Amino acid sequence: AEVDATPRNGYAAAASYRATLHVERDSLYEPLGFAPDNLRDHWYWARIDGPASRAFDFSMDRIDQASPRSASLRVALHGLTDLSNVEPDHRVLLRLNGASSLGEAIWEGQTEQVVTRDVPPSAFREGRNALGVEAPKETAPGAKDLILDAVLFNYLDVTYDRLFYGIDGGLTFDLEGFGTGRRISVPG
Repeated sequence: AEVDATPRNGYAAAASYRATLHVERDSLYEPLGFAPDNLRDHWYWARIDGPASRAFDFSMDRIDQASPRSASLRVALHGLTDLSNVEPDHRVLLRLNGASSLGEAIWEGQTEQVVTRDVPPSAFREGRNALGVEAPKETAPGAKDLILDAVLFNYLDVTYDRLFYGIDGGLTFDLEGFGTGRRISVPG
């Protein structure tokens, strides 16, 4: 005989959980000779010499587009140039998927700059996404075609609501933020 084992506790169904995607490629070593200390990462994904822009691809899946919560995007950059006659040393513009402007980051010297932005889930695509980082043309008195801004791209993190769906037959998630009693269904 078949028995229905569906829980009958009245708990609300949880549609998604908070997941963090970390994307980092250590492909470029930089000794950072003018950094204020040596307690920093010396491996980076890429170097951007202004004026230039670069896209950094990453993939997301099972984005809960119906979630009322914003995703959190963290971008870790590091200044390479440190010029005494230029202020600020670094200015980059950030864009998501070629359309959504994430504003700019401005900082000084050979230091790390971690930029955090709240982004609506609808700004992300299922599958391939691209973070654009642009070091726009900057000018200084007496400077012609001089590279005034060199920036290193380190990594990006996206914390978002991900739908419950098994990956290779399993799924690991944290119950933090669920409170007491939730029904969870995991297909896949």
